[in-house]
Amino acid sequence: MYSAQELFESGNRCMKDHAFEEAIEYFTQTIEIDPESTGAFCNRGNAYHGLGRLEESIYDYSRVIELDNKDFDAYYNRGNVLDDLGKYEKALTDFNKALELNPKMAEAYNNRGSAFDNIGKYELAIEDFKTAIRLRPGYEEAYYNLGNGHYNLGNLEQALENYNQALDINPDYGSALYNRGTTYNDLRKYSDAIGDFTRDISIRESSNTYNNRGFSKLAMKANEAAIEDFDKSIELDNQNSLAYCNRGIARHNIGNTEGACSDWEKACGLGDKDACSNLEEFCEKA
Repeated sequence: MYSAQELFESGNRCMKDHAFEEAIEYFTQTIEIDPESTGAFCNRGNAYHGLGRLEESIYDYSRVIELDNKDFDAYYNRGNVLDDLGKYEKALTDFNKALELNPKMAEAYNNRGSAFDNIGKYELAIEDFKTAIRLRPGYEEAYYNLGNGHYNLGNLEQALENYNQALDINPDYGSALYNRGTTYNDLRKYSDAIGDFTRDISIRESSNTYNNRGFSKLAMKANEAAIEDFDKSIELDNQNSLAYCNRGIARHNIGNTEGACSDWEKACGLGDKDACSNLEEFCEKA
């Protein structure tokens, strides 16, 4: 017969190995012996979160709060799950409470900032990201999120600076590379954009990254090279309407009207309005 403490420690070892199902079993046994073990409820909530069983994780974090309403980690963790569920206002309430109990919690400022960002309160988001960075210098995710906040406000040069800061800390930060590349595209710095998308692809392939790199090449009038990227984008996601639309433009540029119209027809069917316009303008007479 194992003690509650032994079962709890076994659960924690499973958590370190990301063996979430086994961890849940150990924490559940711990709770059966000690129904007021806030640690077991909290860690079981973390395991449920790791498995994507979000409602069950919320239940466990709420149980911790019932047992100890000063447990800032439980508010923070529940806020994260609510944010994952798109319940941003409720997430903000939990992050506010976590920060009331622990005003130096950099992660809570960062994640509250993300929740503000998700509801369009970009100025408040930016202030939270800045606070997170003050509390934890070198916080790469907060620099990345700060860049997103400035990007959403149209402050593209400032966004670039923040993405640069994130990438100075972690040169393989794929999301920062992708977003910096997108910002370069918006600034018409297409060669720089291609460099970032190429680095991102070397880390993690995605349909959107190939499409965006293809767009950069298209803007530089490298139509054949752009088509290769759009081909790869569609290979990875055959429902990517932007890739079909952009490939249609590249094909039209090189005189392949039939291929262009086929692409625009597909993109239009997927809901791309620009493709529908191109289809009407260039293909009705083809």
